[in-house]
Amino acid sequence: MPILSCFSFRLLRFLNRSPSNLALENEVLSEIIRAIFFRHQARYGARRIQVELKCEHQISVSRKRIGRLLCMQGLYTKGKRRKYRKQKSLRQKVL
Repeated sequence: MPILSCFSFRLLRFLNRSPSNLALENEVLSEIIRAIFFRHQARYGARRIQVELKCEHQISVSRKRIGRLLCMQGLYTKGKRRKYRKQKSLRQKVL
């Protein structure tokens, strides 16, 4: 059996560890957040997703954590819709 240095032993232990509970929870939460995000045509940001998670799924998660998970998945909202403004006719511009 080969003798490992202290660094190699710790590195092997680090690489072979199982995912933490938080990492597993983040994976499940990411799938739920992704479903909510696309159900609303990419219009919901972290604040609105947080409200929906609390009301519909009874999951209490901080807004910053939701934002971080959205960013890790590369999901960005489309932004605010602009209201249509009717252009003035030429007659109104001259007067």
